[in-house]
Amino acid sequence: MDAAIKPDSVVPNDFQRFSAEHPDITPVLFNGAAAQKNFIRLVPTAPDLPHRRLPSTSPAQTMRYQDKFVTWREAITARR
Repeated sequence: MDAAIKPDSVVPNDFQRFSAEHPDITPVLFNGAAAQKNFIRLVPTAPDLPHRRLPSTSPAQTMRYQDKFVTWREAITARR
C-alpha cells in the first residue's frame, strides 16, 4: 500500500539517463498518485517531461477494474 511507503526509503532509478537514451518514450505514465509525487520530488527534470497520472492498479483503488483497464489502454495506445 502507498501509505506504507516511507518517503526517505524511496530511491529513484537513473531516469535522466534513461530519458536521454530513450527520448521517444513520452509521456511518462504513473501508476497512481504516490508514484507521480515521488517522481516529481526526486527527478529534477520532472516538471519538463510530459507526464500523466493514471489510476492505481492496486485493489485498494475504488475504481472498477474494467474502468481502470480502459483508462490504461487509452493512455498506452494514445501515441500509436
